[in-house]
Amino acid sequence: VNFGIRLSGTGDDWFEAPHVPYYKNKLAQEREAVRLAGELGVELVRVLPTLVLGPGDHRVTPSSRVLVDGLLGKGVTFEGGTNVIDVRDVALGMVAAATRGRSGGRYILGGDNVLIRDLGAAITKLSGKPMKHVALPAWAMSMLAATMELSAAVTGGAPPLTRAIVRDLYGKYAWYDVSRARTELGLVTRPLAETLRDAAAFFAAIGVVPRSSSATTEEAA
Repeated sequence: VNFGIRLSGTGDDWFEAPHVPYYKNKLAQEREAVRLAGELGVELVRVLPTLVLGPGDHRVTPSSRVLVDGLLGKGVTFEGGTNVIDVRDVALGMVAAATRGRSGGRYILGGDNVLIRDLGAAITKLSGKPMKHVALPAWAMSMLAATMELSAAVTGGAPPLTRAIVRDLYGKYAWYDVSRARTELGLVTRPLAETLRDAAAFFAAIGVVPRSSSATTEEAA
């Protein structure tokens, strides 16, 4: 079962008070699964992917938006860090969890811990388009997000940034210890550069970004 709630450390702790509705729902879903497993007496193995990127994302999810915006020259970076894993490695990790995972086990499926600034630099290497770095204090970012929320309410669109996202992500370091998944599931992850290159090529192939946006992917390979 893939719940994917954001954690820190090794996977033994919980993100107790998220503000983003997506994270709140993930927390509630996992806790309900644990409750039902205990009630029904069934085995439950949980896998929790970090930031998932890679080819095949036809919908351009919030996870891949950072890459797409960067390829289009609209991306920004900010203080903080994240952990990135390739979607293909997540799939293999889930199969391993189903076949080798301990009952009751909780596995973070992750790859490279990376600064947001460095992730932006890697995307710039593919696109040739620099990403702006935002180093505002959190209160200023919250005010900016509130403005975006108001604008979106008027236009009927979705705000690119919300105050909840600022509270949960801005200036935070979502870095993880994935040794449990590596040791018990045999998780092996590919380099970040390969993931970004293949994802960029995919988005160019389906027309999400111009082919020129990923023109340097062959050079990066």
